[in-house]
Amino acid sequence: MECGGPMERGFIADHSYGGIVQSLWVAGVPDRGRFSKSIKVKRKRQFVVETFRCAYCGALRSYAPDA
Repeated sequence: MECGGPMERGFIADHSYGGIVQSLWVAGVPDRGRFSKSIKVKRKRQFVVETFRCAYCGALRSYAPDA
């Protein structure tokens, strides 16, 4: 349970082949490629994930607001 302390805005970085990227929320279930572990995300609703961290207890709360 969160302590109610002040929340600091940030983001969760995901490692990618090309470097580090910001997390995305993607609608639906993962659709994996036939011969790879890649997940297909084209033509699916996507939102950037914003994450806030409590300065006191470290609790994280993530949101995916409309752009």
